[in-house]
Amino acid sequence: MSDQLKNTGATLLEVVITLFIMSVGLLGLARLQSTAIKDSLETAQRSQTAWLVSEMVERIRANPADKANSYRVELSRENCSKPARYCSATLTECTPSELARFDIWDVFCGESSEGVLADSVESLKLSTLSISCDQNCSTSPANYNVSISWQTRATGNTSDPNTQQITMKVRP
Repeated sequence: MSDQLKNTGATLLEVVITLFIMSVGLLGLARLQSTAIKDSLETAQRSQTAWLVSEMVERIRANPADKANSYRVELSRENCSKPARYCSATLTECTPSELARFDIWDVFCGESSEGVLADSVESLKLSTLSISCDQNCSTSPANYNVSISWQTRATGNTSDPNTQQITMKVRP
């Protein structure tokens, strides 16, 4: 009879140890899943930012009359003011420099409307847009550097080292 009581106590101890090991494993899986979700959000953010850089490059190419002089800019999220003239595909009275200012504002700052989120600065936590030339922009051909930096969603802090940047070198 005493052997039977010893085995019962050992079995209960085994169950407690097993529950402890399983709970540690499940906590590890939960942490792994939260890290995977955070990383997939950062990857989506990087993809959207790369699309914005490509969009800006295509708009520079679509406005050859300006020769990218008006596209040279250092724009931060604090100075996203609406351009004086709203240029769109249906309006042709915009000058090339007005179209350039509108393109920069439309891609980087944008304007949200009902059902459409177009404000890239807020939705992607964009920090700066920089467009520069390797040489004189008015001479053709010139290489242009289009660069956008943003804060990762994990930090949301501009002074944090998790600010990332995408730069594309292009010849319009």
